[in-house]
Amino acid sequence: MIVFPDSNIFVHFKPIENLSIFVSPITVRWTIVKDDILAAQGAYGVDSGKHSITEVGAFASVNYFKEFNKVVTYKGRLDLFANYRDKPQNVDLYFTNILNVKLSKVLSLTYSLDMIYDDDVRQFGKSGEAAALQLKSLIGLGLLVKF
Repeated sequence: MIVFPDSNIFVHFKPIENLSIFVSPITVRWTIVKDDILAAQGAYGVDSGKHSITEVGAFASVNYFKEFNKVVTYKGRLDLFANYRDKPQNVDLYFTNILNVKLSKVLSLTYSLDMIYDDDVRQFGKSGEAAALQLKSLIGLGLLVKF
């Protein structure tokens, strides 16, 4: 199990109805790796053999929702974190996008695209020691049921 709790001082504002912006110049972020095998490997930026890492930095989150019509909606969220103590120019990124299409009264189609970049996660490339953009793409068919 991996836990990512955080604590921060922040400003949150909504310049328009569909847009929400959260900015925190001081955020404490902990990464906790409970799995002993992953901890021994130094997974998720945690030093090999350790179970946690504490980072202090700046955090921003932008949320957007758009209902194009009664059938099509989009929801997006962009999270950015810069660690003040270790390479602040290497910003961690989490970007999630969900497009939902209501096909009928009982059926919906969802497309989801998530993008993650964390310079501390170095498991890519020929040597397995490079950071890279990670992508996850899902297509789902949902049954709409009201209780």
